[in-house]
Amino acid sequence: MGYGRGNRDVNLPVPFQVKLENGAIDTRHLWPGLFRSLGLGTIAFLSVPKIGKKAIAERLNDSDPSGRATVGGTNKLVRVNINVKSYETSPKALEVRLFINNSYGEQVYAGSESMTLNFKGEDGKFEGASGSMQKFFLFDSQDSYGFLLGSGN
Repeated sequence: MGYGRGNRDVNLPVPFQVKLENGAIDTRHLWPGLFRSLGLGTIAFLSVPKIGKKAIAERLNDSDPSGRATVGGTNKLVRVNINVKSYETSPKALEVRLFINNSYGEQVYAGSESMTLNFKGEDGKFEGASGSMQKFFLFDSQDSYGFLLGSGN
């Protein structure tokens, strides 16, 4: 080992201190990755409800809404938003039934879910009840699908 101004060899001991740990984790990229992931998650949370093309917008009073639209296809997510506005004699929870048929009339989905209604009012005066839910679907082929919504209690 060369040391100093001349190229003389010096045989001095050089101390090394080594610490070995089993299962150590490199955390240098943990915090930047966490903050970037939170940022992307926030952007997705704010943008998902606003993006997409509306295919069916049915609004019917005292009836079960239905409609047909061409949706689906490769890598296309279909979102079904169900918004309910009701009156004071409604139960606290509604059973919402969703049926989806393809262009041949074959049933591709039939499901039922419970929706809790939020009752609003001030000083004993009833203002309204509302509830909402979302369902997501992936259809392999782009086709004309019929959506029928039914409710019960």
